[in-house]
Amino acid sequence: MVAASKALRKKLKAASLSVTEPAHKETIDAQPSADELAEAKRLLQEKAERERLAAEMARMQRLAAAKAAREQAELQRLAQEKAEREVATALKLERERQARELAEQQRIAAEIAERERLTAEKAAAEKAEAERLTAERAEAERLAAEKATREKAERERLEREKAARERLAAALAEERRLARQRAELERLATLRAEQERIAAARAAAAREERQAAERAAAERAERARQVQEGAERERIAALKAEQARIAAARAAAAREERLAVERAAAERAEKARLAQIKTERERVAALRAEQERIARSKASVAPAPSSMPSESQIQTAKSAALPGEKGNQLAQKRSQSIPAPSSSKKVKADVSPEVSLMLATVYGDLKLVVAGTDQLKYRALYKAFPKHRRDRPMTKSESTREQKVVSLVLRTVDNSTEVIIKSTLEGIYVLFAEPDERESVTTSFSLKLYEATNRAKTKTLGRKTIAGKTIVAKILMPEGILWDDDEAFTGSIEDSDSVTKFNAQTGLMWKEYR
Repeated sequence: MVAASKALRKKLKAASLSVTEPAHKETIDAQPSADELAEAKRLLQEKAERERLAAEMARMQRLAAAKAAREQAELQRLAQEKAEREVATALKLERERQARELAEQQRIAAEIAERERLTAEKAAAEKAEAERLTAERAEAERLAAEKATREKAERERLEREKAARERLAAALAEERRLARQRAELERLATLRAEQERIAAARAAAAREERQAAERAAAERAERARQVQEGAERERIAALKAEQARIAAARAAAAREERLAVERAAAERAEKARLAQIKTERERVAALRAEQERIARSKASVAPAPSSMPSESQIQTAKSAALPGEKGNQLAQKRSQSIPAPSSSKKVKADVSPEVSLMLATVYGDLKLVVAGTDQLKYRALYKAFPKHRRDRPMTKSESTREQKVVSLVLRTVDNSTEVIIKSTLEGIYVLFAEPDERESVTTSFSLKLYEATNRAKTKTLGRKTIAGKTIVAKILMPEGILWDDDEAFTGSIEDSDSVTKFNAQTGLMWKEYR
């Protein structure tokens, strides 16, 4: 096809050359005639036809070239597909061969593993038998040791129970003595108040009698004057009006004078109260500074703590933050030197010494806030539970090592009560409340931790009914974790004589005995 088109193109080119050259010469030699013009026109038409044929030929050549290219691409595609099919077939055969080899290897490995498993099972059975015999001997030894341990623990428990009964009897005797003392003080206060009331009633009755006698005498004198001075009744009436006006003016002046005196007395009393509060603040600040100085001095001379602190070290750390028995006596003497408050409410006292005054806000590591009642008395106990020992629960012996905590009891201006522990140690604090006079008291409680610091937080305990000696809160310091806050624990274990709550994330194990 391509060769034929090339030959046709050569013939057309030769014909065009042979026709155009003579015609050109004739036009030069002579003037064109009509025939010559027709001939020229024909030749031009032939030339145009040749050009059209040439263009058509070029177009056909382009189409032929494009068709050839398409055929060539199709042949290449078919060849590539054939090659790909051959490669895929080869890969499939290779994978099947490898799969057969792998299956054979797995079968051989399974046979070897089965033989090894049987050998291992036989060895394990022999080892288990030997371990069983060893465990039986160890179990017999353990049972004997446990029996001896139980006997020893039982003897220790009986001794502890005896000591606890003795401590309880002493505490009950002390509480009865304090109750008798409080009852005697209350009886004397009631008797004194009754005597004052009777004296005031008698003075009021005498004053009423004197005023009645004066009124009767004035009435008699008035009647006498009316009888004797009947003629001057109008003048006397005018004089009486003037006297009444003067008396009213005098009464108003006396009333103003009395109010001025009362205001001056109130101002003096307020100044005296502010001076008393300032003096008490200075005393409390001095006492706190002295306690901190003693704590620092004791901390500087105390030996380095071992991995497991002894009971004497715990007592030393305790006395550094809280006053001991001598400190309690000093606090009692200082509280006795403070003038009695003007309020008629009495100062409360429990087994541990407390001070109850109207003071400015006092901050502490732990503060129990009681809303709207002063009919309760309070008590706080402390059990050492250092951080490095919290991954194991307390033993029963450790849980009985409780210490009394000195707390400051204040009445605030919003008619609430604050029980303040200034400094806390690592351990468990148990806060008790007990009705002072009534059988039960219902009120709201809340706890404030590390008040006036960047670690300050408040925990609401809600409304509680206090009947008898009642535990208001058990709290673990310094974290401030409440025993009743289930969200602080991830689980609990309960048996016949104790409850253990734990946190799997922090490792805390807190055990309380019934």
